[in-house]
Amino acid sequence: MGIPAFKANAEAEAECVNMLKKGIVDCVGSDDMDCLTFGCTTLIKGIRTKKDPVFEIVLEKVLKGFGFNMDEFIDFCILSGCDYLGTIPKVGPTTAFKFITEHRSIEKVLEFMKE
Repeated sequence: MGIPAFKANAEAEAECVNMLKKGIVDCVGSDDMDCLTFGCTTLIKGIRTKKDPVFEIVLEKVLKGFGFNMDEFIDFCILSGCDYLGTIPKVGPTTAFKFITEHRSIEKVLEFMKE
């Protein structure tokens, strides 16, 4: 198709976001939301199949909409469940959002949960 491609040596999403940060690409196309936690400023989601809608996710708008800074957003994502860690029982996206909104960090959430 004439589209340049490369094979990532490690985590593909992290490699793609690194290329975005270096100005090599304008956006990242992936259905993996981990791109946002790596700092992807513009994510194009839904490009894998013709049946799914394609849409743009802009990290700045996500952070503003959630009322989070980047560190709080990453903590929210970890609490919501991620590929790299186990989950906390009875904590999903809704509870994670509430916890980060109230406590502003995963460390403070864990302290609260111990009490």
